[in-house]
Amino acid sequence: MSEIKLFSIKNDVKQLIPSEVLLEKELQNLIEDNMEKFFGVRFLKSEYVITNGRMDSIGIDENNCPVIVEYKRSSNENIINQGLFYLDWLLDHKDAFHMLVAEKYGYEYVKNIDWSAPCVICIASNFTRYDIHAINQMQKNIKLVKYKKYSNDLILFEHLNSPKVENIVHQKDLISRKNNNYKTHVEKLKTVSEKINILYDSICNYIESLGD
Repeated sequence: MSEIKLFSIKNDVKQLIPSEVLLEKELQNLIEDNMEKFFGVRFLKSEYVITNGRMDSIGIDENNCPVIVEYKRSSNENIINQGLFYLDWLLDHKDAFHMLVAEKYGYEYVKNIDWSAPCVICIASNFTRYDIHAINQMQKNIKLVKYKKYSNDLILFEHLNSPKVENIVHQKDLISRKNNNYKTHVEKLKTVSEKINILYDSICNYIESLGD
């Protein structure tokens, strides 16, 4: 895993050393109060109680996809499995999320919710190489974010992976899409002109050249 070094260049150049790890609740409060600035996610609810568990934070991103945020409480906690459990629960209880959004933005906004790429953001002071390997094998939309606190006014978020996952579609959604002559992304590309395909490839190549 990469090592990030942060330096102050005002007056004399000085390396900043991470200070003590934030308490989990302190970190959670900070992120919930600034979730849109940190991660582009609009905060909906804290400590959302579900069957056999409780999601730390839940929100909706700029693409109107549901987002679950989990904070690692201890070094031996398997935050990834926990996040997967919550993600599966949310996909099976979409109406519960619709109610959360309706309470915050009104019932009209519910129709804008996009269930194609719900996400779990796992935040901790550290992850192991095995955590990253496991995420890459799962092909799930789970993001690992490592944080470091510097003095009293600096915090750094390092995104350790860039998940590449196909849209999540349940069986009942597949039946509905089939009845409505739904076409996949690949099928649509086969119907357009060569000029559009070349333009599409150029845009994809440019985006990928920007890195994570």
